[in-house]
Amino acid sequence: MGDRYYLTRECVYCGGINESIYYAPTCGIFTFDCEHCGRENFITAEFDVKELEEVTLEDVEEAFSMATNVDWSEKDFKEMCREFYENLRRRVEKQPQE
Repeated sequence: MGDRYYLTRECVYCGGINESIYYAPTCGIFTFDCEHCGRENFITAEFDVKELEEVTLEDVEEAFSMATNVDWSEKDFKEMCREFYENLRRRVEKQPQE
């Protein structure tokens, strides 16, 4: 189990303010869809927002590590993060364009 947060963040694509964003990396919730333009934004471990296209595997690992309070095996940790990252890369292609 890990930490969960409610955040207010600006969309990196359109600049619209999004309130009540649920962020729970250990539940696989690293992103939010902008309520203004519909594009998916990634939330980093520092609670900054990043374009989905720019997210790295290291970003996913840092966010997951920051929020978890479970002692995962290195293998399980890497596998979970890699699977989420690969899924995220597939979603990049489905992003609505400007």
